[in-house]
Amino acid sequence: VVDEEHETSFKQDETPRYHARDLAVVRGKFEKATVILGSATPSLETMRNVQRERYELLSLPERATPKPLPKVDLIDLRKTECVGDTLFSAALHKAMEKALARDEQIILFLNRRGFAPYIFCKDCGFHFRCEECEVSLTWHKRKRHLLCHYCAHEEVAPEICRECKGHRLDSMGIGTERIQEDIESLFPNVELVRLDRDTVQKRRLLEEKLDRFRSGQAKILIGTQMVAKGHDFPGVTLVGVLAADVGLNLPDFRAAERTFQLVAQVAGRAGRGAKAGEVLVQTFEPEHYALEAAKMHDYQTFVNQELAAREELHYPPFGFLSMVRFEGVNESQVLREAEKFCDMLEEKQKESAAKVQILGPVTAPLARLKSQWRYQILLKARSRQALRDLLAGVNLRKIVGIRRIIDMDPISML
Repeated sequence: VVDEEHETSFKQDETPRYHARDLAVVRGKFEKATVILGSATPSLETMRNVQRERYELLSLPERATPKPLPKVDLIDLRKTECVGDTLFSAALHKAMEKALARDEQIILFLNRRGFAPYIFCKDCGFHFRCEECEVSLTWHKRKRHLLCHYCAHEEVAPEICRECKGHRLDSMGIGTERIQEDIESLFPNVELVRLDRDTVQKRRLLEEKLDRFRSGQAKILIGTQMVAKGHDFPGVTLVGVLAADVGLNLPDFRAAERTFQLVAQVAGRAGRGAKAGEVLVQTFEPEHYALEAAKMHDYQTFVNQELAAREELHYPPFGFLSMVRFEGVNESQVLREAEKFCDMLEEKQKESAAKVQILGPVTAPLARLKSQWRYQILLKARSRQALRDLLAGVNLRKIVGIRRIIDMDPISML
């Protein structure tokens, strides 16, 4: 049994880069065993296997709880005023007041930790970035430091601009820590719990916080995707998704799928007890098909639209991908080796019958991590064997100072 089979964490991001779900299916075949892939929002690869009758679909259309799925409303942040200097729309704020007055519980979901994604200077525009990675440093206000969420580099929060020495520093964007501060301001007498990697680094702390919320001692639970699935809190009648767009426009062809899955999963936390649930999703793109489908709890409509888009571009599950990434401290050397490898692939392509689309090399969306510059080549083909045949014929010599990674069926494009 592979529960939550759509979870991307089943793909190992270090060698060997296997996918545990797919390995379970292979082992089931070897053992002549039944394999159950469980999910409320199955991956598109799994649903395509259902369409091809490789898998059998067993549907559970009704909840185990007495109440139906909660009503979901999309709140257009382009047309609504927020309460004070917060990200809470008037509709969400009012719904929270009503739920608390009825002694009910609330879950607030935002898939971004820290207080704000970055700090910048209002005089010269400079913003603080990690010295090891090409990413902004996240402001963690309570600890008074800036933190890189990739290499863990941290530094004391600045008081003046590093470039112009100005004092007009400000933050941009929001994280779960900011939401906690806003809640403490809007509802000062209500106990809350925050769940993210900053607050529950040990299992004991996680259990303590969940027990406080499960017992009803805490009325509001704020968190990242930690709160989106696997929890059963009968007292929760309201779920608020504060910024559904956070992951919707990432440079990854699976962005819409992941957003739909997260919104659908966190919406399922509402109304699991005796009282009906309500879900409010705040977004700047309420017309996006992933959010419209989540609003209607219409998984099949989302699948149909997303599969059509994937088929047009030959993305999985209608094609197969392999990512070849080059990493090293010398950017020009990394690019040079990536270009050499790409040239070898193109030469091999001419000699073979394998039809593979070679894209790149290009700078990875996260161009530099942990002092390593990153360039990548994306290979796309109609069959996995075509990718294997092409890569098998290329000289994979070791290169001093360069790390080469070949990831078959990559999950992350970043």
